[in-house]
Amino acid sequence: MKSEHWRHDPISKHMSKNPVVVTGVCKIGDAVSLLDKHGYYRLPVVDEEEKLVGIVTRYDLVQKLVVLGEKRKEQIPKVYTEEEKQEMLRQ
Repeated sequence: MKSEHWRHDPISKHMSKNPVVVTGVCKIGDAVSLLDKHGYYRLPVVDEEEKLVGIVTRYDLVQKLVVLGEKRKEQIPKVYTEEEKQEMLRQ
């Protein structure tokens, strides 16, 4: 049986200490490029004070690109509620 001692590790041992983040005015194409460049599936969205205001996922962006077409650039549309943010952070 494999050891599961990692289950008791503090989350700080496994988190990104300097994550790549975007702001709400980041263009969808730019966010997709960041996801591809770094191999991420999610990007934290921060405000001007670098406070977390949401998370945008690769799925969110792909869905939006399908609707808009790849050539049209828009601002990231989703701003999550505090409850949604907390739920995402627990996942």
